Amino acid sequence: VQPGERNHKRTLHCELGRPVVAVTDQGCGMDAETCCHIFEQFYHGGHQPQEQGNGLGLAMVQKIAALHGGAVTVDSRPGSGSCFTVDF
Repeated sequence: VQPGERNHKRTLHCELGRPVVAVTDQGCGMDAETCCHIFEQFYHGGHQPQEQGNGLGLAMVQKIAALHGGAVTVDSRPGSGSCFTVDF
């Protein structure tokens, strides 16, 4: 995947009667240290200079999911992309 390209897969299914959304990409992935912090407000782990963001998006997703009794998780490894899962 070249910089600027979007190559991701979205799935929606139910587990125990609850909706689950998963978004998987084929990007560069993240190491365990980055994964431990990405849901913190204003965190910018390893961003390239040309990338934009203020570090609030994932913190907001986590908060909204929690307010609905759900959770957000990430599974990622360097060089393998990432999969974010939100369950409500």
